[in-house]
Formats: sequence, structure tokens, C-alpha cells
Amino acid sequence: MNKCQKCGAKATTQLELNDKNKGEKTVLILCDVCYKEEIICQECKQEIKTLEIKQTTKTDGSTVRVCEECDKKIQLVKEWVAKIKNLKQELEKYVEFGEHRLADGTVIRGATCNIKENLTKEQLLAFKELLETNLTDKKAPTAGGEFLGWKRGTPEIEEALKVAEGTGIRQPYCYWLGVKEKIEELEKQEHLSNQEREREREREEKFNQWNSRIY
Repeated sequence: MNKCQKCGAKATTQLELNDKNKGEKTVLILCDVCYKEEIICQECKQEIKTLEIKQTTKTDGSTVRVCEECDKKIQLVKEWVAKIKNLKQELEKYVEFGEHRLADGTVIRGATCNIKENLTKEQLLAFKELLETNLTDKKAPTAGGEFLGWKRGTPEIEEALKVAEGTGIRQPYCYWLGVKEKIEELEKQEHLSNQEREREREREEKFNQWNSRIY
């Protein structure tokens, strides 16, 4: 007589689990009680109606048994977490991430992140484009008021990002204002340089004209 693999009671049925992360399928031999427990989604707590029960790993590292709908949500959260990590890597090209120590000794990396000095105009324009691509039209509250924030997702994604992000990245509009100011300053310097070159050219022409009259 087959015994339940979970409790040792008389087994009555088989259950197939599909591990999405490993690409493996596992067949469990279970009793009625354990079978009913195993077909409950660990996320929404509803009975899994599909023939295939998925087992997947969440962003916090835990492995769960889920229904099709909850599996889609978990995969979407993973995609967003990956996007945030990629965004941070892109930001590190243009932003210096410092550290700030709180009164209780907690160190927050990124709390003093500022735009790098001596970025070229091309780099600043690329940074500005990165910010504008990732800006949302919804306002996000900040210490200084309300600014346009990063593109985000559903409440589930927001909750996951609290755990996975941990970057201390400022709101993009704060960066955007700083980048805009730096670009305008560079363009002003370029304009002054062009004016100076034009004046130098005019002085040279006058000198050549004066020199030609003498000789």
C-alpha cells in the first residue's frame, strides 16, 4: 500500500508539481487531506483549478505553490525588480551614490546621491533622456513637495520593490531639474565661447586689412 509522502497515511491520489525555476516536474503521492492542502494557492489561498500546479520562487527567495494568475503576478514583479536594478546600474553612470548614517547607526546608501561633476553635454543629454523615459505622469510625494516619480506598477510590485530596491534613489524630477540646469550652463558657456571666437576672427580680419594697407 502506498503511503502519503507528507503524513504517512494511506495515499489516494497523485499530484504533479511544475517547478518553473528548475524546469522540473515532480509527482507527489498524497492522501486526501494533504492533497486538498497542496492544491491551495499559497498566495491567494484559493483552490487551484488548473491541471498543472506551478511552483515558483518569489523575489524574497521563498518558494511557493501558486495558481496561474498568481504566477503571472510573481513573474511581473520579478521583471520590475530587474528593471529597477538595471535602472540603478544606468544611473551609476551619471550619479554618485554616497552614504548617510542615521542616529541609530543605520547606514542608507544612496541618501546623498548627486549628479556627477564634469559630465559632458552628450552624457547629460543621455541622462536627461534616461530620466524622461522612466518618468511617470503621476506625482510622488517627496520631502520637498510633489514631483513626478519613477514609473512603477501594481501594489504587489510596489511592495516587492520596498524589499528589492534599497537604493535611496531620489525622485527623477529632482535629477531632471539638475541636469537641465547643467545643460543650460554648458550651452551658455558654448555661446560665450562662440562669441569670443567670433570676436577673435573679427580682430584678425581687421588686423589683416590694416596690415595689407601698410604694405
